[in-house]
Amino acid sequence: MLRFLLILGLLLMTCRSWAAAPQRIVSASVGTDEILFEILSRRHELHRLVAVSIFSENKNYSHLEKIPASIKGRVGDSLEALVALKPDLAILASYNRQEIQHQLKRAGVQVITQENFRSLADIQDNIHMIGRVTGTVKEAEALVQEMQKTLAAARTRSACPKGDPTFLQYSGYDTVPGADTIIHDAAAHAGFINLAARLKLSGWAQLSQEVLATLDPDFVVTAGDPAQKKDIQSQLLKRPAWQNLRAVKAGRLIIIPERQLYSVSHHVTKLVQTLAGARRCS
Repeated sequence: MLRFLLILGLLLMTCRSWAAAPQRIVSASVGTDEILFEILSRRHELHRLVAVSIFSENKNYSHLEKIPASIKGRVGDSLEALVALKPDLAILASYNRQEIQHQLKRAGVQVITQENFRSLADIQDNIHMIGRVTGTVKEAEALVQEMQKTLAAARTRSACPKGDPTFLQYSGYDTVPGADTIIHDAAAHAGFINLAARLKLSGWAQLSQEVLATLDPDFVVTAGDPAQKKDIQSQLLKRPAWQNLRAVKAGRLIIIPERQLYSVSHHVTKLVQTLAGARRCS
């Protein structure tokens, strides 16, 4: 009898937990799309996702191979249509439009916003948070453990006699990523030194052409198709200040697909692996 009561209690707890978990989830950013796809798929519960970001099917930004036809909503289209899906949880990023958050809250939808995207630890924290609010704690923890294993493998490298190679990232604008950015942290894991951080720059910061002209990075990192290296080098050779960098002239470019370079999900480990594979001692 006692055993029966214990089993019944466990079943009731499981049912309450399942009932309390959100069943109609909206994802408003590619990073969250990718994380939710991974952890919900592990439970065979992808049906709980009713909307994803408008960029989820864009291969320039997203690692997702295919969006099931059952996921009809797209965040970035009509907000009225999104509310009509009757979501019970929306996970947003701090860079999503405030209008989306306000309208969902007015409709009575629980809204969770991910605030930080400055490091690999932030991404792991975001995965844990998604696990907590969706009732997928076990799957989220397993995903983080897999990330940590991949990152540890990327760190097993030989020391460079003259020190780790340096880099700057070219973005097409007069800003570069300094400390407190994902690329800075990913590159450090891969064995690179960010020259922008050496200049005490933090976040995405302005870098004047005058200062750039005094720098001599071992590599230049930029977004693009690695197969188009010659074209990208030609473009850089036309950019003021960048054209004078020895790394640009010598073709020491690390060209990374945009969806890797700007990843804010567990797929950021691919960025670390790409950088680690391109690392060379001077």
